[in-house]
Amino acid sequence: MKDLDYEINRISKFIKEYVSKTKSDGVVIALSGGLDSAVVAALSTKAIEKDNVHCYFPRYNFGSFDIDKLHTDMLCRKFGLTYEENRFVSKSSKASFFYRTIRHVTNTVNTFIVNNDYLLLIFGNIDATLRAGYLYKKAHEHNCLVLGTTNRSERFIGYFTKFDECGCDLQPILHLYKTEIVELAKHLGIPDEIINRVPSASLWYGQNGLTYQKLDKILIDLNKMSTQECKINEITKQEVSKCINMIKRAKQKHTGRFPPCLDY
Repeated sequence: MKDLDYEINRISKFIKEYVSKTKSDGVVIALSGGLDSAVVAALSTKAIEKDNVHCYFPRYNFGSFDIDKLHTDMLCRKFGLTYEENRFVSKSSKASFFYRTIRHVTNTVNTFIVNNDYLLLIFGNIDATLRAGYLYKKAHEHNCLVLGTTNRSERFIGYFTKFDECGCDLQPILHLYKTEIVELAKHLGIPDEIINRVPSASLWYGQNGLTYQKLDKILIDLNKMSTQECKINEITKQEVSKCINMIKRAKQKHTGRFPPCLDY
């Protein structure tokens, strides 16, 4: 990305104008402890008053709870924000105990079946849908817009949930590849601990896959990617094939479902 200041101002203006256009009183953001939500929160503080940026920590997975909360605290201190936890986060709550029990049973069942990713995907989507419902409840209370945190890389491969990331009012960083968001985060002063963290949606334990560095190289130059270029970039033909298949599935399932975003 050539002009980071220009991009920051462009996104901030986009958020500010849309809040004004819809006569909203601010924005609602789900903080995950990860990079994308951190960047959206930081940009929002530049777009509107901090008091009108309402942050929430709606976490359902307990595998990474401590580090998620640590990074969320770190981000809010850095940018003068506060956040609210929902009842699913409290480790002592009955809802959390019930949900963790279901998850434990599911993981146990998964060890005895071949397609063990299937149930994990189901529960991951349930997590995301519950989160979306919670955020819209809060947005209604404050007369705010819900900001999405999906990036361009995730959009192309379908790495999002229809009624979570697609179920927001505005997508401020949807036009940016993940590697561009890393550049933006450094320029914004996002803490290094958040920038350098291994990306994951944290919808189930150990969730990760193809690195964003490789993914973006494939997405940006997909049609020109030769076998020789794959070797230079340390990208295998299998990874290219995997990426192409994900793009095809994403086009079939998610075409035209996203809220307003900036041009690519």
